[in-house]
Amino acid sequence: MSITNTSHIVDNNKLKSNNNYDNELSINCSIPNDWSKVQLKNIGNTFTGISGKNKDDFGFGKPYIPYLNIFNNAIIKDDHFDYVNIKDNETQEKVKYGDIFFTTSSETPEEVGMCSVYLGNSQELYLNSFCFGFRLTNDIDFSPIYLAELFRSNVGRKTIFKLA
Repeated sequence: MSITNTSHIVDNNKLKSNNNYDNELSINCSIPNDWSKVQLKNIGNTFTGISGKNKDDFGFGKPYIPYLNIFNNAIIKDDHFDYVNIKDNETQEKVKYGDIFFTTSSETPEEVGMCSVYLGNSQELYLNSFCFGFRLTNDIDFSPIYLAELFRSNVGRKTIFKLA
């Protein structure tokens, strides 16, 4: 997979844990001279998955991206969705093209922070509650595929593992 028109690379990102501690996430690697180093917090925003659901809400309704689709794939597979009942009066964040997802819970620290990107065009798709999303701002010319591959790479996995 080639990376084209990528003018930035991730260097640092402040992540908040459930305990409200700031953790520094820094990926150190060689980059071309014409690339810029940026902080993730300056090129996008995070969002949460579905909330306020119980077991009776699952198995029918609107599609959502299940945990294993993110964990197992760098690019979300459009044929691997589960379903959840989303009522008209609920406020739940919809997934958009280019959104990047991270797993937040796992049985082992090595499995935390697996990353995936959505490249589909669904108008009504949601994210599971065991992951969070990152959405690039509209004015950023950045490849979400590159970010997903970076965080799934050995360098990215070693960096995320330090925070697990």
